[in-house]
Amino acid sequence: MRGMVYFAFVLLVLAGCQATDNSADKQDYLDLTNQENSDKPISYWTENYSPVPAFPISAAKKSLSGCVTLSVNINTHGKIDGYKVIHSYPGEVFVPSVLAALKKWRWEPTKENLERVPAIQIVGLTLEIKDAKNKADFRKQCEAFVQS
Repeated sequence: MRGMVYFAFVLLVLAGCQATDNSADKQDYLDLTNQENSDKPISYWTENYSPVPAFPISAAKKSLSGCVTLSVNINTHGKIDGYKVIHSYPGEVFVPSVLAALKKWRWEPTKENLERVPAIQIVGLTLEIKDAKNKADFRKQCEAFVQS
């Protein structure tokens, strides 16, 4: 009998887990990352508050400039809730400081986005130091990936 009660309890728990629907928490993001061939790129969100990333001490000591380009998921509240690094130079040196700054960024919807549709957009940042040792490579590596 005890085994039967335990079995019934496990079945109830499993049935409850299966019936839980988390789809209300999920957002459908409009992907705006592939607009290369568009005559007029569309922007659904614009930066409202965007603190500058801290320059990494390790890069400053080596006199290196760099860049990071990411696709970012902007939710209906104007906050970034996901990202993917598309390009970073040199290596991952600047990624941690860029991500720390991006977590603080706030976005507001543009005129094209009055309904606050969540979107995936490209963000590119450069961190440049005067008289960088990698100036030529920096320009070559970062020019194509950062649009600003």
